[in-house]
Amino acid sequence: VFMASKKLCIELGDKLIKVCETGGKNVGIPHVSRCFVMPMPEGMITDGQIQDPALLATTLKAALADHGMAHAKKAVFALQSGKIAAREVKLPPVRDNKLQQMVEANAPEYFPVDMAKYHITYTLLERIDKGENAGCRVLVLAAPKTILEGYFRLASAAGLTIEAIDYAGNSRAHVLSKLPHGKGEAVVMYVDVGCTTSEVTVISGGRQMFQRTLAAGGDELVLAQLSALERPEADYLAAIGEMSAGEARISPETAIDTLSRFVGNIVRISDYYNSNNWESVIDKLVLYGDCASLALLRDCVEDSVTIPVEVMSELPGVTSPSKTPIPFSGFAACAGCTMGPVDFIPREFIKSRKKKANPEAIYIRLGIIVCTGLILIGASLSAVAVFEYMLAVGERKDMQEEIESLAAAERQYAAYLDYTAARDGFQAVYSEREKPCANLVEFIGELERKMPADIAVMSVVCTNESVSMNVTVSSKESAAAVLVKLRTFESLALIDLSGISETTSDNGIPQVAFSLVCTYGPNPWLASADEATLAAMRYDALAELEAEQAEQAENEAPEGETETEGEAQ
Repeated sequence: VFMASKKLCIELGDKLIKVCETGGKNVGIPHVSRCFVMPMPEGMITDGQIQDPALLATTLKAALADHGMAHAKKAVFALQSGKIAAREVKLPPVRDNKLQQMVEANAPEYFPVDMAKYHITYTLLERIDKGENAGCRVLVLAAPKTILEGYFRLASAAGLTIEAIDYAGNSRAHVLSKLPHGKGEAVVMYVDVGCTTSEVTVISGGRQMFQRTLAAGGDELVLAQLSALERPEADYLAAIGEMSAGEARISPETAIDTLSRFVGNIVRISDYYNSNNWESVIDKLVLYGDCASLALLRDCVEDSVTIPVEVMSELPGVTSPSKTPIPFSGFAACAGCTMGPVDFIPREFIKSRKKKANPEAIYIRLGIIVCTGLILIGASLSAVAVFEYMLAVGERKDMQEEIESLAAAERQYAAYLDYTAARDGFQAVYSEREKPCANLVEFIGELERKMPADIAVMSVVCTNESVSMNVTVSSKESAAAVLVKLRTFESLALIDLSGISETTSDNGIPQVAFSLVCTYGPNPWLASADEATLAAMRYDALAELEAEQAEQAENEAPEGETETEGEAQ
Protein backbone atom coordinates (compact mmCIF):
# COMPACT_ATOMS: atom_id res chain seq x y z
CA VAL A 1 0.00 0.00 0.00
CA PHE A 2 1.56 3.26 -1.11
CA MET A 3 1.34 6.63 0.58
CA ALA A 4 -0.37 9.57 -1.11
CA SER A 5 2.85 11.53 -1.74
CA LYS A 6 4.09 12.36 -5.23
CA LYS A 7 5.85 9.52 -7.01
CA LEU A 8 7.68 9.14 -10.30
CA CYS A 9 6.52 6.25 -12.47
CA ILE A 10 9.19 5.43 -15.05
CA GLU A 11 9.14 3.06 -18.02
CA LEU A 12 12.39 2.48 -19.93
CA GLY A 13 11.97 1.02 -23.42
CA ASP A 14 14.42 0.31 -26.22
CA LYS A 15 13.24 3.41 -28.10
CA LEU A 16 11.42 5.66 -25.60
CA ILE A 17 11.59 6.84 -21.98
CA LYS A 18 8.18 7.57 -20.40
CA VAL A 19 7.71 9.31 -17.05
CA CYS A 20 4.51 10.07 -15.07
CA GLU A 21 4.14 11.96 -11.81
CA THR A 22 1.30 10.40 -9.84
CA GLY A 23 -0.30 11.15 -6.49
CA GLY A 24 -3.42 10.57 -4.46
CA LYS A 25 -4.78 7.33 -3.05
CA ASN A 26 -4.62 4.19 -5.15
CA VAL A 27 -8.37 3.87 -5.75
CA GLY A 28 -9.12 3.04 -9.37
CA ILE A 29 -6.65 4.47 -11.87
CA PRO A 30 -4.06 6.79 -10.22
CA HIS A 31 -4.17 10.53 -10.81
CA VAL A 32 -1.45 11.65 -13.26
CA SER A 33 -0.41 15.26 -12.64
CA ARG A 34 2.44 15.47 -15.19
CA CYS A 35 4.00 13.26 -17.82
CA PHE A 36 6.50 13.37 -20.67
CA VAL A 37 8.14 11.09 -23.24
CA MET A 38 11.62 11.36 -24.75
CA PRO A 39 13.84 9.27 -27.04
CA MET A 40 16.04 6.67 -25.39
CA PRO A 41 19.73 7.42 -26.16
CA GLU A 42 21.05 4.87 -28.65
CA GLY A 43 22.60 1.77 -27.12
CA MET A 44 21.63 2.77 -23.57
CA ILE A 45 19.28 -0.18 -22.92
CA THR A 46 18.88 -3.56 -24.60
CA ASP A 47 15.81 -5.69 -23.86
CA GLY A 48 15.51 -4.27 -20.34
CA GLN A 49 19.24 -4.46 -19.52
CA ILE A 50 20.66 -0.99 -18.73
CA GLN A 51 24.11 -0.74 -20.32
CA ASP A 52 25.39 2.44 -18.60
CA PRO A 53 23.32 3.34 -15.49
CA ALA A 54 25.42 6.41 -14.62
CA LEU A 55 25.11 7.98 -18.07
CA LEU A 56 21.39 7.19 -18.29
CA ALA A 57 20.92 8.73 -14.82
CA THR A 58 22.46 11.99 -16.06
CA THR A 59 20.04 12.05 -19.00
CA LEU A 60 17.08 11.23 -16.76
CA LYS A 61 17.92 13.90 -14.14
CA ALA A 62 18.22 16.58 -16.84
CA ALA A 63 14.83 15.58 -18.30
CA LEU A 64 13.17 15.62 -14.86
CA ALA A 65 14.53 19.10 -14.22
CA ASP A 66 13.31 20.34 -17.62
CA HIS A 67 9.76 19.11 -16.87
CA GLY A 68 9.60 20.38 -13.27
CA MET A 69 9.79 16.94 -11.61
CA ALA A 70 13.21 17.18 -9.96
CA HIS A 71 11.59 17.51 -6.50
CA ALA A 72 10.17 13.94 -6.54
CA LYS A 73 12.53 11.40 -4.96
CA LYS A 74 10.42 8.22 -4.81
CA ALA A 75 10.25 6.11 -7.96
CA VAL A 76 8.37 3.07 -9.21
CA PHE A 77 9.67 1.41 -12.38
CA ALA A 78 7.66 -0.56 -14.96
CA LEU A 79 10.01 -3.24 -16.30
CA GLN A 80 9.55 -4.67 -19.82
CA SER A 81 11.98 -7.33 -21.06
CA GLY A 82 11.86 -10.47 -23.14
CA LYS A 83 14.25 -12.02 -20.59
CA ILE A 84 11.52 -12.11 -17.94
CA ALA A 85 10.04 -15.59 -17.86
CA ALA A 86 6.32 -15.85 -17.08
CA ARG A 87 4.19 -18.92 -16.51
CA GLU A 88 0.58 -19.23 -15.37
CA VAL A 89 0.02 -22.08 -12.89
CA LYS A 90 -2.82 -23.28 -10.69
CA LEU A 91 -2.11 -23.91 -7.02
CA PRO A 92 -4.29 -25.32 -4.22
CA PRO A 93 -6.53 -22.79 -2.39
CA VAL A 94 -3.97 -21.90 0.28
CA ARG A 95 -3.79 -18.63 2.23
CA ASP A 96 -2.09 -15.61 0.65
CA ASN A 97 0.84 -15.76 3.09
CA LYS A 98 1.61 -19.31 1.89
CA LEU A 99 1.61 -18.57 -1.86
CA GLN A 100 5.14 -17.10 -2.03
CA GLN A 101 6.55 -20.09 -0.15
CA MET A 102 4.77 -22.53 -2.48
CA VAL A 103 5.85 -20.63 -5.62
CA GLU A 104 9.50 -20.58 -4.55
CA ALA A 105 9.41 -24.28 -3.69
CA ASN A 106 8.14 -25.18 -7.17
CA ALA A 107 10.15 -22.57 -9.12
CA PRO A 108 12.73 -25.10 -10.47
CA GLU A 109 9.82 -27.04 -11.98
CA TYR A 110 8.39 -23.91 -13.65
CA PHE A 111 11.71 -22.52 -14.96
CA PRO A 112 14.64 -24.82 -15.84
CA VAL A 113 17.29 -22.16 -15.11
CA ASP A 114 19.85 -21.38 -12.42
CA MET A 115 17.57 -20.08 -9.66
CA ALA A 116 20.49 -18.27 -7.96
CA LYS A 117 20.58 -15.82 -10.89
CA TYR A 118 16.84 -15.08 -10.93
CA HIS A 119 14.39 -13.39 -8.59
CA ILE A 120 11.09 -15.29 -8.35
CA THR A 121 7.78 -13.60 -7.57
CA TYR A 122 4.12 -13.92 -8.52
CA THR A 123 0.81 -12.13 -8.93
CA LEU A 124 -2.53 -13.68 -8.00
CA LEU A 125 -4.88 -13.64 -11.01
CA GLU A 126 -7.93 -15.37 -9.52
CA ARG A 127 -8.94 -17.24 -6.36
CA ILE A 128 -11.74 -19.84 -6.21
CA ASP A 129 -12.24 -21.08 -2.64
CA LYS A 130 -15.01 -23.64 -3.17
CA GLY A 131 -16.28 -26.10 -5.74
CA GLU A 132 -14.65 -28.46 -8.20
CA ASN A 133 -12.44 -25.71 -9.64
CA ALA A 134 -11.17 -24.49 -6.26
CA GLY A 135 -7.64 -23.15 -6.43
CA CYS A 136 -5.48 -20.11 -7.17
CA ARG A 137 -4.61 -18.93 -10.70
CA VAL A 138 -1.13 -17.50 -10.26
CA LEU A 139 1.20 -15.82 -12.77
CA VAL A 140 4.75 -16.77 -11.72
CA LEU A 141 7.55 -14.44 -12.88
CA ALA A 142 11.33 -14.88 -12.97
CA ALA A 143 13.54 -11.82 -13.58
CA PRO A 144 17.34 -11.90 -14.03
CA LYS A 145 19.00 -10.24 -11.05
CA THR A 146 21.46 -8.49 -13.38
CA ILE A 147 18.58 -6.52 -14.93
CA LEU A 148 17.15 -5.58 -11.50
CA GLU A 149 20.59 -4.54 -10.28
CA GLY A 150 20.88 -2.11 -13.22
CA TYR A 151 17.69 -0.33 -12.09
CA PHE A 152 19.01 0.08 -8.54
CA ARG A 153 22.30 1.49 -9.85
CA LEU A 154 20.36 3.89 -12.07
CA ALA A 155 18.17 5.08 -9.18
CA SER A 156 21.18 5.56 -6.91
CA ALA A 157 23.01 7.66 -9.53
CA ALA A 158 19.84 9.73 -10.17
CA GLY A 159 19.21 10.37 -6.46
CA LEU A 160 15.97 8.35 -6.42
CA THR A 161 14.59 5.81 -3.93
CA ILE A 162 12.99 2.73 -5.49
CA GLU A 163 9.67 1.88 -3.87
CA ALA A 164 8.83 -0.92 -6.32
CA ILE A 165 9.75 -2.48 -9.66
CA ASP A 166 6.65 -3.82 -11.37
CA TYR A 167 6.32 -6.12 -14.36
CA ALA A 168 4.93 -3.96 -17.20
CA GLY A 169 2.41 -6.64 -18.15
CA ASN A 170 1.03 -6.60 -14.60
CA SER A 171 0.82 -2.77 -14.67
CA ARG A 172 -1.16 -2.79 -17.94
CA ALA A 173 -3.51 -5.52 -16.73
CA HIS A 174 -4.41 -3.49 -13.62
CA VAL A 175 -5.27 -0.44 -15.76
CA LEU A 176 -7.20 -2.41 -18.42
CA SER A 177 -9.32 -4.22 -15.81
CA LYS A 178 -10.57 -0.81 -14.59
CA LEU A 179 -11.67 0.41 -18.05
CA PRO A 180 -15.31 0.18 -19.22
CA HIS A 181 -14.35 -2.50 -21.78
CA GLY A 182 -12.46 -4.61 -19.26
CA LYS A 183 -15.10 -4.43 -16.49
CA GLY A 184 -17.85 -5.71 -18.80
CA GLU A 185 -18.70 -9.32 -19.52
CA ALA A 186 -17.44 -9.14 -23.12
CA VAL A 187 -14.09 -10.79 -23.91
CA VAL A 188 -11.78 -8.00 -25.08
CA MET A 189 -8.35 -8.53 -26.64
CA TYR A 190 -6.16 -5.50 -25.89
CA VAL A 191 -2.98 -5.06 -27.97
CA ASP A 192 -0.42 -2.59 -26.62
CA VAL A 193 1.36 -1.65 -29.87
CA GLY A 194 4.85 -0.63 -28.77
CA CYS A 195 7.84 0.26 -30.91
CA THR A 196 9.83 -2.99 -30.97
CA THR A 197 7.50 -5.21 -28.91
CA SER A 198 3.76 -5.51 -28.34
CA GLU A 199 1.73 -7.14 -25.60
CA VAL A 200 -1.59 -8.96 -25.97
CA THR A 201 -3.86 -9.04 -22.88
CA VAL A 202 -7.31 -10.65 -22.86
CA ILE A 203 -9.63 -9.18 -20.21
CA SER A 204 -13.17 -10.29 -19.30
CA GLY A 205 -15.23 -9.22 -16.29
CA GLY A 206 -12.30 -7.32 -14.82
CA ARG A 207 -10.07 -10.43 -14.85
CA GLN A 208 -6.94 -11.14 -16.85
CA MET A 209 -7.61 -14.30 -18.88
CA PHE A 210 -4.51 -14.46 -21.09
CA GLN A 211 -1.30 -12.52 -21.80
CA ARG A 212 1.48 -12.86 -24.39
CA THR A 213 4.38 -10.66 -25.57
CA LEU A 214 5.08 -10.24 -29.31
CA ALA A 215 8.51 -9.41 -30.73
CA ALA A 216 7.00 -6.94 -33.21
CA GLY A 217 5.43 -3.49 -33.12
CA GLY A 218 5.21 -0.26 -35.08
CA ASP A 219 8.96 0.25 -35.40
CA GLU A 220 9.26 -0.92 -39.01
CA LEU A 221 6.34 1.29 -40.07
CA VAL A 222 7.93 4.36 -38.44
CA LEU A 223 11.30 3.61 -40.03
CA ALA A 224 9.60 3.26 -43.43
CA GLN A 225 8.08 6.74 -42.95
CA LEU A 226 11.50 8.22 -42.07
CA SER A 227 13.04 6.52 -45.10
CA ALA A 228 10.33 7.90 -47.39
CA LEU A 229 10.95 11.41 -46.02
CA GLU A 230 14.75 10.92 -46.10
CA ARG A 231 15.01 11.94 -42.45
CA PRO A 232 17.41 10.59 -39.77
CA GLU A 233 16.38 8.17 -37.04
CA ALA A 234 16.84 11.03 -34.55
CA ASP A 235 13.38 12.21 -35.74
CA TYR A 236 11.84 8.90 -34.58
CA LEU A 237 9.57 10.40 -31.90
CA ALA A 238 8.46 13.22 -34.20
CA ALA A 239 7.60 10.69 -36.91
CA ILE A 240 5.35 8.80 -34.44
CA GLY A 241 3.51 12.05 -33.69
CA GLU A 242 3.09 12.89 -37.39
CA MET A 243 1.82 9.42 -38.31
CA SER A 244 -0.52 9.38 -35.29
CA ALA A 245 -1.99 12.61 -36.67
CA GLY A 246 -2.66 10.88 -40.01
CA GLU A 247 0.37 12.05 -42.00
CA ALA A 248 1.63 9.03 -43.93
CA ARG A 249 4.10 9.15 -46.79
CA ILE A 250 4.04 5.43 -47.53
CA SER A 251 1.58 3.45 -49.65
CA PRO A 252 -0.97 0.98 -48.22
CA GLU A 253 0.89 -1.84 -49.99
CA THR A 254 4.13 -0.89 -48.20
CA ALA A 255 2.29 -0.74 -44.88
CA ILE A 256 0.79 -4.22 -45.42
CA ASP A 257 4.21 -5.67 -46.26
CA THR A 258 5.89 -3.87 -43.32
CA LEU A 259 3.28 -4.96 -40.76
CA SER A 260 2.83 -8.54 -42.01
CA ARG A 261 4.75 -10.10 -39.09
CA PHE A 262 2.91 -7.97 -36.50
CA VAL A 263 -0.54 -8.65 -37.97
CA GLY A 264 0.21 -12.35 -38.48
CA ASN A 265 1.14 -12.72 -34.80
CA ILE A 266 -2.12 -11.08 -33.71
CA VAL A 267 -4.16 -13.41 -35.93
CA ARG A 268 -2.32 -16.49 -34.64
CA ILE A 269 -2.73 -15.52 -30.98
CA SER A 270 -6.45 -14.74 -31.36
CA ASP A 271 -7.00 -18.08 -33.14
CA TYR A 272 -5.05 -19.89 -30.41
CA TYR A 273 -7.09 -18.27 -27.63
CA ASN A 274 -10.43 -18.95 -29.35
CA SER A 275 -9.54 -22.58 -30.03
CA ASN A 276 -8.78 -23.11 -26.32
CA ASN A 277 -11.74 -21.04 -25.07
CA TRP A 278 -14.46 -21.84 -27.60
CA GLU A 279 -17.22 -21.19 -25.04
CA SER A 280 -16.12 -17.53 -24.59
CA VAL A 281 -14.32 -16.35 -27.73
CA ILE A 282 -12.93 -12.84 -28.27
CA ASP A 283 -15.65 -10.24 -28.98
CA LYS A 284 -13.56 -7.17 -29.71
CA LEU A 285 -9.96 -6.11 -30.43
CA VAL A 286 -8.69 -2.81 -28.97
CA LEU A 287 -5.40 -1.31 -30.16
CA TYR A 288 -3.63 1.10 -27.80
CA GLY A 289 -0.12 2.21 -26.91
CA ASP A 290 2.75 4.18 -28.45
CA CYS A 291 2.13 3.18 -32.08
CA ALA A 292 -1.58 2.24 -32.00
CA SER A 293 -2.69 5.41 -33.81
CA LEU A 294 -0.16 5.20 -36.66
CA ALA A 295 -1.75 5.82 -40.05
CA LEU A 296 -2.64 2.61 -41.96
CA LEU A 297 -1.99 0.32 -38.96
CA ARG A 298 -5.65 -0.11 -38.00
CA ASP A 299 -6.61 -0.78 -41.64
CA CYS A 300 -4.02 -3.57 -41.90
CA VAL A 301 -5.32 -5.23 -38.72
CA GLU A 302 -9.01 -4.89 -39.73
CA ASP A 303 -8.32 -6.56 -43.09
CA SER A 304 -6.91 -9.64 -41.32
CA VAL A 305 -9.34 -10.28 -38.44
CA THR A 306 -13.06 -10.99 -38.35
CA ILE A 307 -13.93 -9.10 -35.14
CA PRO A 308 -14.51 -5.35 -34.57
CA VAL A 309 -11.32 -3.30 -34.15
CA GLU A 310 -11.05 -0.11 -32.10
CA VAL A 311 -8.18 2.29 -31.41
CA MET A 312 -7.91 3.64 -27.85
CA SER A 313 -5.85 6.84 -27.90
CA GLU A 314 -6.66 7.92 -24.34
CA LEU A 315 -7.17 6.12 -21.02
CA PRO A 316 -10.82 6.52 -19.96
CA GLY A 317 -10.95 8.04 -16.49
CA VAL A 318 -7.49 9.61 -16.73
CA THR A 319 -7.00 13.09 -18.12
CA SER A 320 -3.83 13.64 -20.12
CA PRO A 321 -2.05 16.44 -18.22
CA SER A 322 0.05 17.53 -21.20
CA LYS A 323 0.21 16.91 -24.93
CA THR A 324 2.74 14.27 -25.96
CA PRO A 325 3.81 12.97 -29.40
CA ILE A 326 2.48 9.50 -28.56
CA PRO A 327 -1.13 8.69 -27.60
CA PHE A 328 -1.71 8.93 -23.84
CA SER A 329 -2.76 5.26 -23.84
CA GLY A 330 0.96 4.52 -24.32
CA PHE A 331 1.41 5.51 -20.64
CA ALA A 332 -0.79 2.60 -19.42
CA ALA A 333 2.11 0.60 -17.95
CA CYS A 334 3.81 3.73 -16.63
CA ALA A 335 0.67 5.02 -14.87
CA GLY A 336 -0.41 1.59 -13.63
CA CYS A 337 2.82 0.43 -11.99
CA THR A 338 1.66 1.77 -8.57
CA MET A 339 -1.69 -0.08 -8.59
CA GLY A 340 -0.43 -3.42 -7.26
CA PRO A 341 3.18 -4.03 -8.28
CA VAL A 342 4.78 -7.43 -8.06
CA ASP A 343 7.71 -7.94 -5.69
CA PHE A 344 10.64 -7.44 -8.08
CA ILE A 345 13.00 -6.26 -5.31
CA PRO A 346 15.46 -9.03 -4.29
CA ARG A 347 16.25 -9.26 -0.57
CA GLU A 348 19.92 -8.45 -1.10
CA PHE A 349 18.96 -5.06 -2.62
CA ILE A 350 16.94 -3.96 0.45
CA LYS A 351 18.98 -1.77 2.77
CA SER A 352 18.69 -2.76 6.41
CA ARG A 353 17.63 -0.04 8.79
CA LYS A 354 18.44 -0.24 12.47
CA LYS A 355 15.90 1.27 14.82
CA LYS A 356 17.19 3.47 17.62
CA ALA A 357 16.43 2.16 21.07
CA ASN A 358 14.04 4.17 23.25
CA PRO A 359 15.49 4.57 26.81
CA GLU A 360 11.99 4.95 28.32
CA ALA A 361 10.88 1.67 26.73
CA ILE A 362 13.99 -0.07 28.10
CA TYR A 363 13.17 0.98 31.69
CA ILE A 364 9.56 -0.14 31.33
CA ARG A 365 10.62 -3.50 29.91
CA LEU A 366 13.16 -3.95 32.72
CA GLY A 367 10.54 -3.19 35.38
CA ILE A 368 8.16 -5.72 33.88
CA ILE A 369 10.88 -8.38 33.89
CA VAL A 370 11.77 -7.72 37.53
CA CYS A 371 8.13 -7.85 38.68
CA THR A 372 7.51 -11.02 36.74
CA GLY A 373 10.58 -12.63 38.29
CA LEU A 374 9.46 -11.77 41.83
CA ILE A 375 6.01 -13.18 41.19
CA LEU A 376 7.45 -16.42 39.83
CA ILE A 377 9.81 -16.80 42.80
CA GLY A 378 6.99 -16.24 45.29
CA ALA A 379 4.73 -18.69 43.48
CA SER A 380 7.46 -21.33 43.40
CA LEU A 381 8.18 -20.97 47.11
CA SER A 382 4.53 -21.15 48.13
CA ALA A 383 3.18 -23.79 45.76
CA VAL A 384 5.82 -25.89 44.07
CA ALA A 385 3.41 -28.70 43.47
CA VAL A 386 0.85 -26.43 41.80
CA PHE A 387 3.55 -24.93 39.60
CA GLU A 388 4.71 -28.36 38.43
CA TYR A 389 1.14 -29.39 37.72
CA MET A 390 0.48 -26.26 35.64
CA LEU A 391 3.75 -26.84 33.80
CA ALA A 392 2.68 -30.39 32.91
CA VAL A 393 -0.72 -29.15 31.73
CA GLY A 394 0.99 -26.56 29.55
CA GLU A 395 3.31 -29.13 28.01
CA ARG A 396 0.39 -31.44 27.30
CA LYS A 397 -1.52 -28.59 25.60
CA ASP A 398 1.53 -27.70 23.49
CA MET A 399 1.92 -31.28 22.38
CA GLN A 400 -1.75 -31.52 21.40
CA GLU A 401 -1.52 -28.30 19.38
CA GLU A 402 1.62 -29.55 17.64
CA ILE A 403 -0.10 -32.84 16.75
CA GLU A 404 -3.13 -30.99 15.35
CA SER A 405 -0.95 -28.62 13.30
CA LEU A 406 1.02 -31.54 11.85
CA ALA A 407 -2.21 -33.32 10.92
CA ALA A 408 -3.40 -30.26 9.00
CA ALA A 409 -0.05 -30.01 7.23
CA GLU A 410 -0.24 -33.70 6.31
CA ARG A 411 -3.73 -33.27 4.82
CA GLN A 412 -2.63 -30.20 2.91
CA TYR A 413 0.46 -31.99 1.59
CA ALA A 414 -1.64 -34.99 0.47
CA ALA A 415 -4.08 -32.65 -1.29
CA TYR A 416 -1.17 -30.94 -3.02
CA LEU A 417 0.25 -34.29 -4.21
CA ASP A 418 -3.19 -35.27 -5.62
CA TYR A 419 -3.46 -31.91 -7.36
CA THR A 420 0.07 -32.21 -8.83
CA ALA A 421 -0.67 -35.70 -10.20
CA ALA A 422 -3.96 -34.53 -11.74
CA ARG A 423 -2.33 -31.43 -13.21
CA ASP A 424 0.46 -33.47 -14.81
CA GLY A 425 -2.12 -35.82 -16.33
CA PHE A 426 -4.16 -32.95 -17.76
CA GLN A 427 -1.01 -31.31 -19.14
CA ALA A 428 0.02 -34.55 -20.84
CA VAL A 429 -3.44 -34.92 -22.42
CA TYR A 430 -3.43 -31.26 -23.43
CA SER A 431 0.00 -31.45 -25.09
CA GLU A 432 -1.05 -34.57 -27.04
CA ARG A 433 -4.22 -32.76 -28.15
CA GLU A 434 -2.22 -29.89 -29.60
CA LYS A 435 0.41 -31.89 -31.46
CA PRO A 436 -1.60 -33.11 -34.50
CA CYS A 437 -3.04 -29.72 -35.46
CA ALA A 438 -0.47 -27.11 -34.45
CA ASN A 439 1.51 -27.27 -37.71
CA LEU A 440 -1.62 -27.84 -39.82
CA VAL A 441 -3.31 -24.62 -38.61
CA GLU A 442 -0.27 -22.52 -39.53
CA PHE A 443 0.02 -24.28 -42.93
CA ILE A 444 -3.67 -23.74 -43.82
CA GLY A 445 -3.38 -20.07 -42.86
CA GLU A 446 -0.47 -19.59 -45.25
CA LEU A 447 -2.31 -21.60 -47.92
CA GLU A 448 -5.28 -19.20 -47.78
CA ARG A 449 -3.10 -16.09 -47.90
CA LYS A 450 -0.54 -17.02 -50.57
CA MET A 451 -2.03 -19.50 -53.09
CA PRO A 452 -3.18 -18.31 -56.58
CA ALA A 453 -6.92 -18.02 -57.21
CA ASP A 454 -7.06 -20.71 -59.92
CA ILE A 455 -5.64 -23.54 -57.75
CA ALA A 456 -8.01 -26.44 -57.04
CA VAL A 457 -7.05 -28.84 -54.23
CA MET A 458 -8.78 -32.11 -55.12
CA SER A 459 -7.81 -34.12 -52.02
CA VAL A 460 -5.73 -33.74 -48.84
CA VAL A 461 -4.20 -36.31 -46.47
CA CYS A 462 -2.73 -34.93 -43.19
CA THR A 463 -0.30 -36.50 -40.72
CA ASN A 464 1.73 -35.13 -37.81
CA GLU A 465 4.73 -34.62 -40.10
CA SER A 466 3.33 -33.68 -43.53
CA VAL A 467 0.38 -32.89 -45.81
CA SER A 468 -0.21 -34.74 -49.12
CA MET A 469 -2.32 -32.94 -51.75
CA ASN A 470 -3.64 -33.60 -55.26
CA VAL A 471 -3.75 -30.22 -57.05
CA THR A 472 -5.18 -29.05 -60.39
CA VAL A 473 -4.27 -25.73 -62.08
CA SER A 474 -4.79 -24.19 -65.53
CA SER A 475 -1.23 -24.41 -66.91
CA LYS A 476 2.35 -25.40 -66.24
CA GLU A 477 3.14 -21.77 -65.44
CA SER A 478 0.46 -21.82 -62.74
CA ALA A 479 1.86 -25.12 -61.42
CA ALA A 480 5.33 -23.53 -61.24
CA ALA A 481 3.85 -20.53 -59.41
CA VAL A 482 2.21 -22.87 -56.87
CA LEU A 483 5.51 -24.66 -56.28
CA VAL A 484 7.37 -21.36 -55.81
CA LYS A 485 4.74 -20.06 -53.39
CA LEU A 486 4.92 -23.25 -51.32
CA ARG A 487 8.69 -22.84 -51.05
CA THR A 488 8.14 -19.44 -49.39
CA PHE A 489 5.88 -20.91 -46.66
CA GLU A 490 7.35 -20.39 -43.19
CA SER A 491 5.76 -23.67 -42.03
CA LEU A 492 7.27 -26.01 -44.68
CA ALA A 493 10.78 -27.42 -44.81
CA LEU A 494 10.45 -29.70 -47.89
CA ILE A 495 8.12 -30.01 -50.92
CA ASP A 496 8.16 -33.17 -53.10
CA LEU A 497 6.48 -33.13 -56.55
CA SER A 498 5.18 -36.23 -58.40
CA GLY A 499 2.52 -37.52 -60.80
CA ILE A 500 2.15 -34.48 -63.13
CA SER A 501 -0.23 -34.84 -66.08
CA GLU A 502 -1.98 -32.60 -68.65
CA THR A 503 -5.69 -33.17 -69.19
CA THR A 504 -8.76 -31.41 -70.56
CA SER A 505 -11.89 -30.76 -68.52
CA ASP A 506 -15.44 -31.60 -69.67
CA ASN A 507 -15.73 -27.99 -70.89
CA GLY A 508 -12.64 -28.32 -73.09
CA ILE A 509 -10.40 -26.30 -70.75
CA PRO A 510 -6.78 -27.53 -70.49
CA GLN A 511 -5.65 -28.52 -67.00
CA VAL A 512 -2.45 -29.62 -65.29
CA ALA A 513 -2.76 -32.08 -62.37
CA PHE A 514 0.03 -33.10 -60.00
CA SER A 515 0.69 -34.41 -56.48
CA LEU A 516 2.61 -32.71 -53.66
CA VAL A 517 3.99 -33.93 -50.33
CA CYS A 518 4.65 -30.95 -47.99
CA THR A 519 6.78 -31.68 -44.91
CA TYR A 520 6.48 -29.38 -41.85
CA GLY A 521 9.51 -27.57 -40.48
CA PRO A 522 11.58 -24.34 -40.70
CA ASN A 523 11.84 -23.13 -44.30
CA PRO A 524 15.48 -23.14 -45.53
CA TRP A 525 14.55 -20.99 -48.60
CA LEU A 526 13.42 -17.82 -46.80
CA ALA A 527 16.89 -16.44 -46.04
CA SER A 528 17.45 -15.87 -49.79
CA ALA A 529 13.90 -15.17 -50.96
CA ASP A 530 14.57 -11.85 -52.79
CA GLU A 531 13.16 -11.01 -56.25
CA ALA A 532 16.13 -12.47 -58.14
CA THR A 533 15.94 -15.71 -56.17
CA LEU A 534 12.17 -15.97 -56.69
CA ALA A 535 12.60 -15.49 -60.44
CA ALA A 536 15.19 -18.24 -60.48
CA MET A 537 12.90 -20.44 -58.40
CA ARG A 538 10.06 -19.94 -60.94
CA TYR A 539 12.42 -21.01 -63.79
CA ASP A 540 13.66 -24.00 -61.79
CA ALA A 541 10.11 -25.00 -60.83
CA LEU A 542 8.94 -24.93 -64.46
CA ALA A 543 11.96 -27.00 -65.48
CA GLU A 544 11.26 -29.41 -62.63
CA LEU A 545 7.65 -29.81 -63.81
CA GLU A 546 8.73 -30.53 -67.40
CA ALA A 547 11.40 -33.00 -66.23
CA GLU A 548 8.91 -34.78 -64.00
CA GLN A 549 6.39 -35.01 -66.86
CA ALA A 550 9.02 -36.31 -69.29
CA GLU A 551 10.22 -38.95 -66.83
CA GLN A 552 6.64 -40.02 -66.17
CA ALA A 553 5.90 -40.32 -69.90
CA GLU A 554 9.06 -42.37 -70.42
CA ASN A 555 8.11 -44.76 -67.62
CA GLU A 556 4.56 -45.24 -68.91
CA ALA A 557 5.28 -45.68 -72.71
CA PRO A 558 6.18 -49.12 -74.27
CA GLU A 559 9.88 -49.71 -74.91
CA GLY A 560 9.66 -49.45 -78.72
CA GLU A 561 7.72 -46.20 -78.64
CA THR A 562 10.11 -44.68 -76.10
CA GLU A 563 13.12 -45.43 -78.29
CA THR A 564 11.40 -43.97 -81.39
CA GLU A 565 10.44 -40.81 -79.56
CA GLY A 566 14.00 -40.45 -78.25
CA GLU A 567 15.43 -40.71 -81.73
CA ALA A 568 12.92 -38.19 -83.04
CA GLN A 569 13.85 -35.78 -80.30
